[in-house]
This record gives sequence, C-alpha cells and structure tokens, in this order.
Amino acid sequence: MSGRRATSHNQILKSRSQACVKTIEELNKEYAVKVFEMFGDNKSKAAEVLGISRTSLWRILKEE
Repeated sequence: MSGRRATSHNQILKSRSQACVKTIEELNKEYAVKVFEMFGDNKSKAAEVLGISRTSLWRILKEE
C-alpha cells in the first residue's frame, strides 16, 4: 500500500510545474525582504524581528 502512495505522490510532484515549488532559501529571502520593507528598509529592526544579525540579513538580501 505504501508503495502505491509513494508512486502517486511522485506522479503529483512530477505533474506540478517546478516554478511553483520554491526552495527554503527562496522562501527565506522572500520573507526577509518583506520584513525589511515593512520596517522601512531598516536593517537593524528587520534583523531584530527576524532573530538574525544585521550581517546575516545583509547576506540574505544580497543573494540573487
């Protein structure tokens, strides 16, 4: 039974467009950008709310 479920799940994943599936890194960056913008581009406040250092936020924001 579990073999069937796995096959069905794999078929669903294959049938979806990969464009709609985001990586954790993409989601993290999107969230960081939203928080950064919410605080008027204030890196210190955004980093504090996100629970990361300003340097970590800077690294996330500069990633392409």
